[in-house]
Amino acid sequence: ARLVADGGLLYFHIGDKNNQFRESQNLVQVLDSTLGAENYISQLVWKNKSGGGNDSEFFAQDHEYIFCYSTKRSEATLFEDPEAEVTTSYNRNDEHGAYALERLDKQSIRYSASGDFVITGPDGTEYRPRHKDPAAPNATWRWSETKVRKDFAQLVFESGNVYTKNYKKDGAVPRSLLVDERFGRTRTGKTDLYSLFADEVFKNPKPTKIERFILNVSTNKTGSVIDPFGGSGTVAHAVIEQNRMDEGARTYVLMEQGAHFDSVLLPRIAKAVFAQE
Repeated sequence: ARLVADGGLLYFHIGDKNNQFRESQNLVQVLDSTLGAENYISQLVWKNKSGGGNDSEFFAQDHEYIFCYSTKRSEATLFEDPEAEVTTSYNRNDEHGAYALERLDKQSIRYSASGDFVITGPDGTEYRPRHKDPAAPNATWRWSETKVRKDFAQLVFESGNVYTKNYKKDGAVPRSLLVDERFGRTRTGKTDLYSLFADEVFKNPKPTKIERFILNVSTNKTGSVIDPFGGSGTVAHAVIEQNRMDEGARTYVLMEQGAHFDSVLLPRIAKAVFAQE
């Protein structure tokens, strides 16, 4: 973490072999104690197999976890997922582009009286958050009173509700469930590596697809990436691919150790990966 700037993001891949959930639980305890529980960002679930294999005593394991932490959560930034498919219907337009209406009030199990106030519409109609049960309030506005006053012109009053305009963006907020083929599978990683070496150098290499997703949501075009477990060089490969796709200038540093890696694997990986630059 000392090599990562404040607000930088750190990702940790881990599987739970034989349904022993302790592996990921233990990792979380280590990360909470070293990076701080307050710097936890999310737990991603990556479907790393196309089908459940018979590799478990109970449930077939076809996923791994990816834990995301920050060196300083308050300064962390996550970007839109540019390849995400959105289901929202952006059926309205104004001078700023296509948009959809989004209710300003929201249901919440953590009710806050400060978010339950009257908004007076342009015609004098008063609006309050709609509670499922008025006797047990559970709804609040998504905006504070200060923001409502400041950005009142952006509100839409329609059909007895208050809305904000949700403009169409390039991409969408990244999701925590990574099951689509676009995130790759372990077999995809094997194919990636075989195309470089014509040999199975590593048994379970990560595919560049999952690493490119992480790059897209975690870095801009000039971001820097450090991989302390260089392994098959997937991260470097993914950075090169992504730079080619969006004309970026991301940089990377890989770290690895071990006599076998130094004498046997590193020369082969370096020759194949760096030849693509």
